[in-house]
Amino acid sequence: MPPVVVGPMIMIIGLSLAGIAVNNIFQEAHLPIVDGNGKWNID
Repeated sequence: MPPVVVGPMIMIIGLSLAGIAVNNIFQEAHLPIVDGNGKWNID
Protein backbone atom coordinates (compact mmCIF):
# COMPACT_ATOMS: atom_id res chain seq x y z
CA MET A 1 0.00 0.00 0.00
CA PRO A 2 1.20 3.55 -0.63
CA PRO A 3 2.60 5.47 2.35
CA VAL A 4 -0.31 7.92 2.11
CA VAL A 5 -2.64 5.08 3.11
CA VAL A 6 -0.35 3.47 5.69
CA GLY A 7 0.24 6.63 7.73
CA PRO A 8 -3.41 7.35 8.62
CA MET A 9 -4.06 3.63 9.19
CA ILE A 10 -1.25 3.44 11.74
CA MET A 11 -2.58 6.57 13.45
CA ILE A 12 -6.13 5.16 13.59
CA ILE A 13 -4.89 1.81 14.96
CA GLY A 14 -2.73 3.62 17.51
CA LEU A 15 -5.62 5.82 18.62
CA SER A 16 -7.89 2.78 18.90
CA LEU A 17 -5.36 0.90 21.02
CA ALA A 18 -4.82 3.99 23.20
CA GLY A 19 -8.57 4.37 23.64
CA ILE A 20 -8.92 0.71 24.67
CA ALA A 21 -6.06 1.10 27.16
CA VAL A 22 -7.60 4.25 28.67
CA ASN A 23 -10.98 2.52 28.84
CA ASN A 24 -9.43 -0.43 30.69
CA ILE A 25 -7.69 1.91 33.14
CA PHE A 26 -10.96 3.73 33.86
CA GLN A 27 -12.82 0.44 34.31
CA GLU A 28 -10.14 -0.81 36.72
CA ALA A 29 -10.43 2.44 38.69
CA HIS A 30 -14.27 2.23 38.68
CA LEU A 31 -14.57 5.78 37.37
CA PRO A 32 -17.44 6.91 35.16
CA ILE A 33 -16.71 6.23 31.49
CA VAL A 34 -18.55 7.10 28.32
CA ASP A 35 -19.74 4.05 26.43
CA GLY A 36 -20.30 3.78 22.69
CA ASN A 37 -23.73 5.38 22.97
CA GLY A 38 -22.28 8.51 24.57
CA LYS A 39 -24.00 7.80 27.88
CA TRP A 40 -22.15 7.89 31.17
CA ASN A 41 -21.72 4.49 32.78
CA ILE A 42 -20.73 4.28 36.41
CA ASP A 43 -19.50 0.80 37.21
